[in-house]
Amino acid sequence: MTNIRNNSSLLRVFALLWLAATGGCVTPPTALPPVTPTYWPTQGWRTSTPEAQGVDSALLAQAVDRIRIRGLAVDSLL
Repeated sequence: MTNIRNNSSLLRVFALLWLAATGGCVTPPTALPPVTPTYWPTQGWRTSTPEAQGVDSALLAQAVDRIRIRGLAVDSLL
């Protein structure tokens, strides 16, 4: 029981020393500059081919076919 009390006291002392040592080292976060988007869809979204995005269009078509065959209620595919 004495060992547990000593460990608890030691832990408290260590925590206080750690807080005292690091308390002055912490800098407050600075505000980030506002981000201006380079693209924002107004009339429509940009489009691309599956291959340009690293996707095999044959596998994509196969997935769409399987969804249709099974009659799954899928609204979109990522």
